Amino acid sequence: MVRRRRTSVGGGTPHARYVGLLALVVAIPLLCVWEKVELTRVARLTEQSEVWIEELTEERSKLMAAVVFKKKPGAIESVAMGQLGMEYPAGRLTELTFDMGKRGEIE
Repeated sequence: MVRRRRTSVGGGTPHARYVGLLALVVAIPLLCVWEKVELTRVARLTEQSEVWIEELTEERSKLMAAVVFKKKPGAIESVAMGQLGMEYPAGRLTELTFDMGKRGEIE
């Protein structure tokens, strides 16, 4: 009489079921931890982006104020006098004129 080994319905050994179940029990918590780490990373990147947006908005406001200031009449004069220490020349102002010859040369 020949005895045959009993096999499971799936065709594998009974230990294969336990290995598969163990792999599933280990994989599920690992996936949960990985998801938590990824969420933390994305939250940190979002926070950094929000700070960056605030800084850029503030810088844009300062630049727009500088543009408005520079467009005002007399802005160049106030910068020249205030920051560069320039003054109008003392005494009378002279005017230079150039006479152009026939061929467009200065005489």
